[in-house]
Amino acid sequence: MAANHTGVPGALYDTLASNKLGGLNTLIGWGTNAVMGPPLTQGFDDADKVPSMHIGFGAPFTGAEAVGFAGQVLAIDVVTGADVAPGGALPDGSINRSGKTAPVGSAVIGVKPPVADADVADWYFRVLDAGGTISQATIDAMVAFATSAKASGYWSKFDRINLFCGDDLAGCLTPLKVGSGTPYDSNANFTAADYTENTGLRGNGSNKWLDTGVLGTVFTAGNRHLSAYERTRTTLSTKNLLGCESPTSSDPWKLGNTTQDIERAYGFQPVIVCDISGLTGTPGGHFLANQTVSGGTLTLYRNGLQGANNSTGTPGVPQAQNVGVFASNRGSARLGFTDVLMGGYSIGQAFTAAEVLAFYGHMHTFQSALSRAVGPPPADTDAVDWQTRVVGNSGTVSANTLNAVSAFVTSAKASGYWSKINRINLFAGDQLAAAKVPLKVGNGTALDTFVNHVGADYTEATGLGGGSPKYVNTGLKPSALTLNSTHFAVYSRGLDVNGAGWHGCWSASGLDAFALGAPSDSGGGMESHQYSNVTGQGYLSGAGGLSNYWGLCMGNRQAANNHALWKKGTKVASGTGSGGTLLALDIYVLATNNSGSSVNGYTAIPCGGYSIGAGLTDAQCTAFTTHMQTFQTALGRAVT
Repeated sequence: MAANHTGVPGALYDTLASNKLGGLNTLIGWGTNAVMGPPLTQGFDDADKVPSMHIGFGAPFTGAEAVGFAGQVLAIDVVTGADVAPGGALPDGSINRSGKTAPVGSAVIGVKPPVADADVADWYFRVLDAGGTISQATIDAMVAFATSAKASGYWSKFDRINLFCGDDLAGCLTPLKVGSGTPYDSNANFTAADYTENTGLRGNGSNKWLDTGVLGTVFTAGNRHLSAYERTRTTLSTKNLLGCESPTSSDPWKLGNTTQDIERAYGFQPVIVCDISGLTGTPGGHFLANQTVSGGTLTLYRNGLQGANNSTGTPGVPQAQNVGVFASNRGSARLGFTDVLMGGYSIGQAFTAAEVLAFYGHMHTFQSALSRAVGPPPADTDAVDWQTRVVGNSGTVSANTLNAVSAFVTSAKASGYWSKINRINLFAGDQLAAAKVPLKVGNGTALDTFVNHVGADYTEATGLGGGSPKYVNTGLKPSALTLNSTHFAVYSRGLDVNGAGWHGCWSASGLDAFALGAPSDSGGGMESHQYSNVTGQGYLSGAGGLSNYWGLCMGNRQAANNHALWKKGTKVASGTGSGGTLLALDIYVLATNNSGSSVNGYTAIPCGGYSIGAGLTDAQCTAFTTHMQTFQTALGRAVT
């Protein structure tokens, strides 16, 4: 007899008819490894009984190809259009497992595998071979991860990845993908008590580690990554999540921590390091060390976002030592055993920044499916793009701020008004250089032009200050917008002790305008001008009262006969008048552009941001105010 994977699909066959297991051509039998296959030529007698039927197929299929097992869905389908080769898809989507090419017009038994991805099917069989089991829910989560990784283009960059899942330790130690190294992670001292699927695998900080069998020498200089999903933060110092180094600890390629507060990546050379700090008391998250340039550029990401970078130095020599997990391997000894709970690791080629973000998103989704995710949902791609542009302008953004920006963008998209924003700047980031970078640029200059501002005029906790002769030129002209569908909003954080101030632009005659009046200490009402300064046309004046002048103020036009002034989410004035034109003048913030020849209406009110674009619905105006207030609260500068 011969058999495939024990207790799974498989070719149990016996050429002796007297044994009634069916010939090689029939693949018919019963019991643990019984199978059903091509046309019956010999087999059961009338009195025979089959207590449990299992489905599977033998050579020439591999375990990954012969995905049938107990409970496999069978389908009989008629081939149409073109012949279907062994392993090919039949018209109903089932797979031809007959071992023969099925010609057009023939009826064929097909199977519909429960493991929809071939790589995940291969992993599934290796888990079973190791004596482990996996729930269908985990299989589905793994299929979703692998499918997403392939669609995003980074699956091929994994040399090895293990997501530590399955019902038992046998499943936990079975990598999803094995490019090099051993078929299973070699276990040193872990026991069943160290693992559950909804927590991950825990180290002990003293003698427990995994040997991947992946040599450091498989990495190409300037094209490598290591990653680990850290579910708890260690309280120990100088520990390693994974990596390898020489017997004398030179030329390390590893990912670990120096203290509870700092995560560190080493780029095959002791001085090529980069650190992420501020981790004390956090659950850690998904850390990825990425080296993309042979000259030494090393980047450390946390939860999909760049946290540190080092482009100095020359990398050392990759070591012919196996990469260890829960400790760094240096041959005859291990260094820095860690006690963290881990939800997986990966080893392979370098990722692009976009791939790192996508990887984290898919990892977060997978870990969430297993009820063990840590860290926030992946940042919105537009928020990450903003952060990238801030860094390109010599600025920095904290994780808290990026999360707040991401939450704002996500909410704006969900409410349907993100696409209506042409240009928005939330004046966020750690320095003036960061505040100059708009979150979204449809028209206007790539950066806001800050005229006469100095570093002291801005902190993230207060916003951007103004007052003569300081203002912001957006480079966006009203003429770039759509007539009778416009909005102009400014988040005002205080009162102008110098009197009323303005934002926007005016024509030389003063009759045409695209402007928004700023709060003042006079008690006068806010004003919106879209697109005229004539009462009854494009001009609206809101109610007075100093308490009304804090927060988000917005002029919004939905149609020629629908113009409204909003304060803090409440419509305080509305009108049906139209008139005026969309001026071809740059829109200013913290002052107004007077026909391009002068600047007036300076305001010293600290500003938390502005938005310019198409007209919003009333519901979107209310939602926009809520989202803006939530954002300002996250930065500690909201006003009420």
